[in-house]
Amino acid sequence: MTNALVDENALKELQSIMGDDFRLLVDTCLNDSTMRIAAIKAAIEAQDEEALRTSAHSLKGSALNLSAAGLIELCKALEQMGREGVFVGSMEKLVALEQEFEDVKRF
Repeated sequence: MTNALVDENALKELQSIMGDDFRLLVDTCLNDSTMRIAAIKAAIEAQDEEALRTSAHSLKGSALNLSAAGLIELCKALEQMGREGVFVGSMEKLVALEQEFEDVKRF
């Protein structure tokens, strides 16, 4: 089943491939994501476009591992903002990203 937060089928397939290491992957992704979100916030506050781009890109990788489509899209948007040096609306994207991440963690 696929829902708005996470592609459950993709996660189940990954779990069957990884076996006992699956939980470690999920925990690592969630912990890494928390640090990446903090880095994104710091980059926005400092108006550091390269830090925003690279932090959003790294978080996108974790979101891909979690099959979290909403997170992936928000990361892509923030990554593009960093690439273009555009900070208008970036804090709103960050707030949406933080909420989406909390929803994914609860899932």
